[in-house]
Amino acid sequence: MKLRYGDKFILSDNKGNTWLITLKQGGEFHTHYGIIDHDALINFEYGDEIRLKGGSLWILKPTIENYILKIKRKTQIMYPKDIGLLILRCGVKNGDYVLEVGTGSGALTTALAIAVQPDGKIDTYERREDFLELARKNLREYGLDKYVKFHHMDILKAKLKANKYDAVFVDIDSPWLIVEKIWRALKGGATAAFLIPTYNQLEKLLNQLDNYFIDINCIEVFYREILMRKGRIRPSFRMIGYTALLVTAKKVNRDVSTT
Repeated sequence: MKLRYGDKFILSDNKGNTWLITLKQGGEFHTHYGIIDHDALINFEYGDEIRLKGGSLWILKPTIENYILKIKRKTQIMYPKDIGLLILRCGVKNGDYVLEVGTGSGALTTALAIAVQPDGKIDTYERREDFLELARKNLREYGLDKYVKFHHMDILKAKLKANKYDAVFVDIDSPWLIVEKIWRALKGGATAAFLIPTYNQLEKLLNQLDNYFIDINCIEVFYREILMRKGRIRPSFRMIGYTALLVTAKKVNRDVSTT
């Protein structure tokens, strides 16, 4: 399929450098390899090579990981290694209704919107208006804002409908304060996921989760690249190590008054 104005694509030099580009009429993109005229790319397709004076670049189709890592941010974002695992553990899919507590810059929101489209919806809550507006702008840039309802509100003050959501994702500093609230909002048997920075916070969260959830699990994910060099393949000395603790728990239909 040939590129059209408004299409997004990744430029790669096959040396680890990538750029996320939106094709615009009359646009130019400057690199140390040379200047790329957007209008000249109209007849190009994903996978094509662009030959410049300084070398070659390739046009690739953007992935969810590209969108997350290239997002404009004011906060530390969730890494794809953590997002992917939590979405799989929660079973998020097309048509689901998902609650997100702590929008931040919208990295997780982006991945969730892609997962639930075209029939699902995300309700995302954020106390800071500047974070929420940046997330809204990021989702709009990717054409995903129509799948998200943005709430500028402290989740403690929000009135959530009971048994509405297929999954809940929580990334705030005191998640133990809202455990009962999200338990009521989740459908029976659905999964709540928490991103927890410290072990002290994990202990406080566990004390509350035990009253409402079962199948409580916590893991860390480490990511290390393997350097693909002919004759000398080896692990990289650098890696993405500790980022956060990932907690998941399943809702069961308990009588809260007796717990």
